[in-house]
Amino acid sequence: MSSYPLLLEMMILLGAWLCLAVSQKGPGTPGRRTFVLTTLAWMSYCLGELAQARGLFPEPVANGLLQLGALAIPPLWLGVCAQTARLELARRVPWLPLPLIAPAICVGALLFSDTWRGLYLASGENGAEVHGPLWSVMLVYSFTLALIGCCILVVAAFRWRQPGEGARRLAIGVAPFITFCGSALYLGGVWRSSVDPTPLLLGVTFFVLHRGIFAGSLLQALPISQHALIQQLPLGVVLTDRGGVVVSVNPAAEQRLGVSASEAIGRNFDAVIDAADADLRFEVTPVISASTEAGQIVLLDPPGKQEPTVSDLLAEARPPDDSAPAD
Repeated sequence: MSSYPLLLEMMILLGAWLCLAVSQKGPGTPGRRTFVLTTLAWMSYCLGELAQARGLFPEPVANGLLQLGALAIPPLWLGVCAQTARLELARRVPWLPLPLIAPAICVGALLFSDTWRGLYLASGENGAEVHGPLWSVMLVYSFTLALIGCCILVVAAFRWRQPGEGARRLAIGVAPFITFCGSALYLGGVWRSSVDPTPLLLGVTFFVLHRGIFAGSLLQALPISQHALIQQLPLGVVLTDRGGVVVSVNPAAEQRLGVSASEAIGRNFDAVIDAADADLRFEVTPVISASTEAGQIVLLDPPGKQEPTVSDLLAEARPPDDSAPAD
């Protein structure tokens, strides 16, 4: 496949741009950092394949980059899925991917050692790969983590009650199965190809995940991050996702609401304002990106607006008092 190296170069460029685009999101965006780390692991996978195809690095170095990236993707991917699905475990243990990725790092390090490389992968006669005892162990481990991650997103899709969100999350959960099945068929010898299709399939999957999880345009990259701009606004600003869950709170909003960002992020906005001052006014505006609602921006005490206060909203929601005497 003569175009394979060119496609790998395109995948590396796509990965770099995805990292840049996702890094513009606020730190409260679930799975943001883990997604970037997963993308970097995929780029290492692609770079290793490219180095082998073009002879850029010595074979041990190229193979080490390839295998280290391939081994790191499944545990990081599971972390992205758990954080995106807002599992309670992922919220309480944000460093969950670290212990999961530890075996992959240890095994990947063996590939750079002449003494211990054969435990995982070695070169046999005519350059053929010889799988060591750790190969099967890590293969089962990696595929198990990847499958669990996909199942987490599918289950989360069926539990999501917001209109249109279930279908979107189901698509996000199903898309990685294509890469999962393609890689399994290739490693099992069923998909007979002269090149490994996994890096290219991962490119499609990561693009779908970016569009589905983080929304926004692929070319949406600013010299100054959106988060930095919002943090410096003198007005109180709260950002929520499409379901009304708070994903970012700037310092002015923290002061006005009387809660810290760590206390507000991950909770529904309605629950956050329940404890706010009764005279608090706010304006909710949908954030439209690529013709779809990507979330909501809430301005606290907007100037020139006569929005209802929190006490007004509570009064409207309170049932009428039937005990009052009739005229």
